[in-house]
Amino acid sequence: MFSCEKCSEQFGYVKLIVEHCVSVHAMEAKNVKPFACDKCEMRFASSANLDQHRNYHEKNRTHICSLCGKGFITKSDLTVHEYTHYNRRNYKCSQCDKAFNTNKNLRTHNLVVHTDRSLWKYGCAICEKRFPLKTNYEQHLRRHTGEKKYICHICKKPFISKSEMKRHVNLHSNIKAFKCNLCDKEYKERRTYDTHLAKVHGIGNAKIPVREKKFACHICPSQFHNNQKLSRHLCSHSGLKPFCMS
Repeated sequence: MFSCEKCSEQFGYVKLIVEHCVSVHAMEAKNVKPFACDKCEMRFASSANLDQHRNYHEKNRTHICSLCGKGFITKSDLTVHEYTHYNRRNYKCSQCDKAFNTNKNLRTHNLVVHTDRSLWKYGCAICEKRFPLKTNYEQHLRRHTGEKKYICHICKKPFISKSEMKRHVNLHSNIKAFKCNLCDKEYKERRTYDTHLAKVHGIGNAKIPVREKKFACHICPSQFHNNQKLSRHLCSHSGLKPFCMS
């Protein structure tokens, strides 16, 4: 049953209570809130909004931050929180123009970027590579052993690293949380969004991937990304028609 918030008269259908509020209490239909919380006095225009509100009472934190693991009751709360990871960069590096949201991240940056690799603490006994952080070292060892301890909770596919698993989990979702305000492109991951800003609009400091041209022409200085393009180019030297080589 739906109870009128003005006179407490009850109705069996949403349509009836809306018509009642409009005709009797001169309310606008869009302002009628038929759905009442049974734990407090708040009312809502839709059952979806009521269900979301109930999560606050039940403390169901089902929306998890992929950066720190903190849980939130609503998707909007999570979105607001995630921006704090990127916007509050009060810890500035004294050796470059990078800034970070925590002192811990700044220390990690200094260790990884500004410390000589020979001074990195963790060394692999198998291939002699060195690593600045224990997590990097342990992840590297799993590549030698083939151990995949991080499992996708959706399809059960295993991964060597947590970051690889997180990127994979995003593929299961159609949600593209990062939208470019300059061209309306949308991305699932912050990393690809930052790369887009740098590559297309020249904004930010993201590293732009560069495809190495490994296939060189033996006649002229030209280089190509793949053998097929090199073969087409060689046709121009021979005078044959394009696609002369398979």
